[in-house]
Amino acid sequence: MNIEPASRLAPVSPAPAPSHPVSWTVGSIHPAHMLGRHPDGRVALRIDDEELLADVPPGTVLPRAFQVRVTRAGVRPELELVRDESDDDDAARTRALLALIPRQSGLPGLLAELHAVISVADTSLSPTIKAALAQLNIAMASPANFSDAASVRQTLESSGIAMESRLLRAIQDNRNLSLSGDWKASLLRLTAALSNYPAAAPADSRSDLQPPQPGRDLPRQPRAARVPWRGNASDWGRLHHAAQGVIARQTITQLQAAAVSPTWLFEIPMHGRGGLDVLQVRLFPTASGTGNGPGWLIQTAIDLPSLGAIGADIRIVENRVRVQFWAEIAAVARRIESSLTSVADQLHRRGLVVEHVACRYGYPAASPGVSGSLVSATA
Repeated sequence: MNIEPASRLAPVSPAPAPSHPVSWTVGSIHPAHMLGRHPDGRVALRIDDEELLADVPPGTVLPRAFQVRVTRAGVRPELELVRDESDDDDAARTRALLALIPRQSGLPGLLAELHAVISVADTSLSPTIKAALAQLNIAMASPANFSDAASVRQTLESSGIAMESRLLRAIQDNRNLSLSGDWKASLLRLTAALSNYPAAAPADSRSDLQPPQPGRDLPRQPRAARVPWRGNASDWGRLHHAAQGVIARQTITQLQAAAVSPTWLFEIPMHGRGGLDVLQVRLFPTASGTGNGPGWLIQTAIDLPSLGAIGADIRIVENRVRVQFWAEIAAVARRIESSLTSVADQLHRRGLVVEHVACRYGYPAASPGVSGSLVSATA
């Protein structure tokens, strides 16, 4: 990942270690090296010969060695990262992925924490945390968000995958942009609100959910076990850690989106019955095999407590469509089969030629999607 020059480090404060002071002259450029993370969450850096602690915005990935430019002097100077123009995009992406992979965690764990918080009527919440939680609640989707094409498009756009792109377009168009419904923006706001609670992993923080790989089949993401919530510092630290893990996971998805070929992977939090669920959507162009240009494959999957894992593969070429539903539970597959005529009729009414619509009991066959590993071995 190339870090733009405008991406800023928060003000730096001296680390509690012997050092040689740096001359913080505005505009001066200094070599910097990443040393690690301090227990309080800040990043330990060596700038010139001085060891410092820096508050870095969530989601920012620092290489091991880089340069910084002083943009504000004083006791707590402000720095910006200086982009290395010779840096290869693939190599930079690989470094970013290697830094993010150990920090990523799945959405089900965070949703279990959020559901526990929302379910407890805690009147002692600070206004900042209460507002951040309310914004997150709004940013989560509901079935109504998939009732028509315009709503689906808005839901995908607000999933967080396009947050930086939306901000860039707004800057280029010189207009204001509200991110109140954007999932990633809401997560960043939550981590800022929880800054007084150091992110702390639970006793067993291991996750068997692999990092997102747009070219691989969608993994199962059922609801996580219910989480007891007491509202103490440990609980808030655990929520902070889970939010940071999901931000890292989404950033991995963003970095992978165009690494090999255009592939978009969305992990959308959904309000469900008695809890929160993860809807996965993957879409990418495919060869149509007809000589009429490329088509599209849209894959969806969701794992519900009462229905098990269900999903669909939808192939579209021009105005022709093929739909293959699947369901983990035989009874659910039969229920879907009983609705297939209605599904075909609705597609016909939208001007599509339905070549195939069916439902399979069991998991889908391996996808013909994009292959490839998460990081390049040669980058």
